[in-house]
Amino acid sequence: MKSTKATCKLFSCLIVFLAFTAHVTAQADNAKVKEEIDEANKQFVQVYSSSGGAGVAAFYAKDAKVLPPNSGMIENNDDIGKFWKGVFDAGVKKFSLTALTVESLGKSAVETGKFIIYDANDKQIDAGKYLVFWKKEKDGWKLFRDIWNSSSPAKQ
Repeated sequence: MKSTKATCKLFSCLIVFLAFTAHVTAQADNAKVKEEIDEANKQFVQVYSSSGGAGVAAFYAKDAKVLPPNSGMIENNDDIGKFWKGVFDAGVKKFSLTALTVESLGKSAVETGKFIIYDANDKQIDAGKYLVFWKKEKDGWKLFRDIWNSSSPAKQ
């Protein structure tokens, strides 16, 4: 009887230890992946401004989908490049991205964040939130699903 109780206690301690170790490892993975995604976002913003929008298509996976507000879904890299060039040509000359959370899921990750967009005179046009599902490919993290919307009240 005593050996069964001792075995149960030892087994319980082992489960707690393994759960703690998995939690610590997951936190370290999340921190590393967040750093990598923060860097990808920084490059995305730089390329957007320097290429007139079209260059950011390279940051998307080949099977990516962009889900912009008040628009249909965009499903291929050529159209993604055209979309972002259109955004640039419409007056959005730069923006900032701030990742609030990144949850690593192995070869994928989910990012939740906030954005601010600016015109050519650095005047804020809008601000909002976004959700990106990232996919790890051989050449780094790629946007797989990209959706955002404004935090401003709808105009009536």
